[in-house]
Amino acid sequence: MERCCLTLRLEKSLQKRRKQGTYRELREDAGSYIDFSTNDYLGFAQSCELCAFIASKRNECKVANLGSTGSRLLSGNSAYCMEVERSLARFYRAEDALLFNSGYTANLGVLSCLPSSEDWVLYDELIHNSSLEGIRLSRALRKPFRHNDTAHLEELLSKVPSSKNAIFIVVESIYSMDGDEAPVMELVRLCRKYRNAYVIIDEAHGVGVCGDTGAGLLEAKGLLEDVNSMQRSSREILCCRIYTFGKAMGIHGAVVCGSQTMIRYLVNYARSFIYTTSLPPEHLVTIHYVHEFCKKSSETRNRLQHLVRYFRDKVIEESGIPPKALLHSVSAIQGVLIDGNEAVSWAVDEMKKRGLMVYAIRAPTVRRGKERIRINLHAHNTEVEIDQLVKALAFVFVALSKPKSRI
Repeated sequence: MERCCLTLRLEKSLQKRRKQGTYRELREDAGSYIDFSTNDYLGFAQSCELCAFIASKRNECKVANLGSTGSRLLSGNSAYCMEVERSLARFYRAEDALLFNSGYTANLGVLSCLPSSEDWVLYDELIHNSSLEGIRLSRALRKPFRHNDTAHLEELLSKVPSSKNAIFIVVESIYSMDGDEAPVMELVRLCRKYRNAYVIIDEAHGVGVCGDTGAGLLEAKGLLEDVNSMQRSSREILCCRIYTFGKAMGIHGAVVCGSQTMIRYLVNYARSFIYTTSLPPEHLVTIHYVHEFCKKSSETRNRLQHLVRYFRDKVIEESGIPPKALLHSVSAIQGVLIDGNEAVSWAVDEMKKRGLMVYAIRAPTVRRGKERIRINLHAHNTEVEIDQLVKALAFVFVALSKPKSRI
């Protein structure tokens, strides 16, 4: 039977990806691995203590419905949902907060409606796809700046025609592929110089792991407390903050924090909020109390930072690993460069054979020549496990220097 043109076209596209080494597929990994891949930095997703704590709170809250029954503007809102948002606003030191179903829909919703077609959006070249899609949908004037390059950003700011229109600078607090921090102090300084400039920041990989209470990189830098009336406060400049719960918080969902006016605007214009079924009541309880648990998890955060330092020291000491292979990062996300999609995929397969779960980040997700093994460290990893990881990295680098040994 002759196959339809659509099927042939789709198969041709898939075959092209196979040849390029960029084909993706869902896999069910069999066996037991040491986890160096998940975003569960603090181990919350598998914490028996946290599960028991949230289960007890669900019983106290006496949640009746399985589902929310509709979108927030129809039947899906509740007094408890708004109570959770108020508690999140307090946790993140904001005037107001609005829940979204995921970090992707939060970024998409904010960036598709906040900038107008006459505004400018200047964005770091390494921001997440969800932010790029939102910016594209906004139809705003837009231009990328080189990653974490504030000199290049200021050059672009100086060239934006002076007007009453806003300039939105879009960044991530911790970058998901490189693990490095945004220069947030310098961004605030630039926005005080260019007074119609604002920052929209995605704290997906900062929340939970940074700051005294886990409220993110901005808390760690003291920018959530700045309310100096003599100049533009950092809270005004950091006009919109997106916090995702699917990483260190170990659950699902996201919240956008900002002024009351900002949140009211999103309720009216953010399509990914308006036209979707709201989060179920049981999950609202989970969101509420995982933040209470996070406040008390400073020892876990300290443990994670110790392991980050331990890993980097061990890699630097290991003669088999080229010094330039390790990306600069003080976060739980560590990158080890291995040039080429085929080479990095082979290296990851070899590490899995040694019981280590890591993932290859290949082009075009990153630039060609910047392919890498992405290593996520966790508070529940041990020094012995990290020693195994470093030895495996040394093995693959030695093997890659002798191509015939891979046959």
